[in-house]
Amino acid sequence: MMLTIDEANEVNFGEIVLSSRVPVWVIFGARWSTPCQALISTLSEVHALLGDLAKLVKVNADESVGLGIWYGVDSLPTLLYFEKGLLCARIVGMSDKKNLLAKMKRIMDGEFDGEGA
Repeated sequence: MMLTIDEANEVNFGEIVLSSRVPVWVIFGARWSTPCQALISTLSEVHALLGDLAKLVKVNADESVGLGIWYGVDSLPTLLYFEKGLLCARIVGMSDKKNLLAKMKRIMDGEFDGEGA
């Protein structure tokens, strides 16, 4: 079952991501990018395993260029992790479900593995 992922943009990013009471994973991607679409599919599965520990949001990098520049996104896909409105970590590129889940859990546990923001 595919999870519906909220979509943020330059107008609503503050409300959806920065003001969130729970941690947020934000994927910067593009509709034309096969790796981005694959990562979104993988994240849907991973999110089901994470449960309510974090929210999942996507940003269309083509439509929200300013957000990408602001957060230093220079490669797609890029996954950013926010806690209490602060960028805490990033994962760049594609990964299989097992490795992605392990990285996400380490980051959420505060064990940043060299990919910090």
